[in-house]
Order: sequence, then structure tokens, then C-alpha cells
Amino acid sequence: MRRLSWIEKLNKSLELAVGDETRRAIMEGSESLTSASGPRRKATWVKNAMDRMDSMLDEKTRIEVMERCSCDFEVRKGEARRIYEQSTDIDDFIEKLGNRCNKLERVGNILYSIKTAGCDCGWVMATKTPISPTFCHCGKGYIAKYFQAVFQKPVKVDIIQSAVCGDEVCRFAVHLDDEIPTRRRRA
Repeated sequence: MRRLSWIEKLNKSLELAVGDETRRAIMEGSESLTSASGPRRKATWVKNAMDRMDSMLDEKTRIEVMERCSCDFEVRKGEARRIYEQSTDIDDFIEKLGNRCNKLERVGNILYSIKTAGCDCGWVMATKTPISPTFCHCGKGYIAKYFQAVFQKPVKVDIIQSAVCGDEVCRFAVHLDDEIPTRRRRA
């Protein structure tokens, strides 16, 4: 089965959320884009598409659309799940996982996933101007899928900082609940 490109995932996600006319208006110009299109051209199109989404869709719909577009790497999630199962607690997991999923820092019941080198999405990494925070719900969706696979339960994720919005890093807060052990177990 062929993997969908991000632009195809966005189109399909919009199909689930909005009427055909609105979807076509948001996707305007995408038909000439490919994965081989230049980075600046892709980033410019994404910026304009996010601006159109911001003006045409309510916040809840924008978030749902973008979260569905997120990447979903089964191998990475499986590896992280295995590491978690072999860990004694969340701190041990963070140490063993290393930087396989960004830099991780825990403060109480919040696990911060921090991308220190800016956005690594090939569709926006070449941006020279800030892009709407709407786009970052795609990354938020990825982080949520990743940690849901690790902990085998839904997790709440918030966007704290965003490189494409002008911040120095991307920072997501993954909220840990009481069922996820955060302290070392006594032997």
C-alpha cells in the first residue's frame, strides 16, 4: 500500500470535515505541488493554506483537520513502547529512549517534548516568515499518537512553543496521569 503524501492527507482530512467548495478553496494551488517541489515553494503554499483555513474554519475543525494529517511511524512507536515496557518508571524511560523522540524533560506530571533544531517537517522547514499555529496541530497529533502508543492510553498534548510561529524551539507538553508511574519503584 502506497503511503499518502502530507498534501494528500490534508486533502482527505478536509474531505471528512468540510464541504467540497471549502476544501477546494483551502487546497487551491496544491495540484502543482509534489514532494520534489522546492522547500520554499512548499512552505509558501502551506502558509497560504493555513491562512485560508484560519479564515474559513472554526478552531475546533482546524485542530481536528491538522491532527489527522500527522505522521504516524509504526516502527518508531513500537520501539518506544518496547523501551517503556523495559523501564522501571518514566524517568528511566526518558533516559533509555534518549533523543529518539526529540529532547524529553519531565517536570512533575508533564513530559515536555522539545525539538531544538526548529520544525523538521519538510513542508515548512524552509519558511522565512511565521506560519499560523494551526499548522502545529499536525506536530501535536504526531506527539499524541507516539505517546498514546507508548502508554497504551490517550494522552493530552498542548503546544507550548513553535518554531514556525517564531519561537526558538518546538515544545509540546504531554500530560501524564496517575496511572503512568513517574517515580522510581522500590525493589
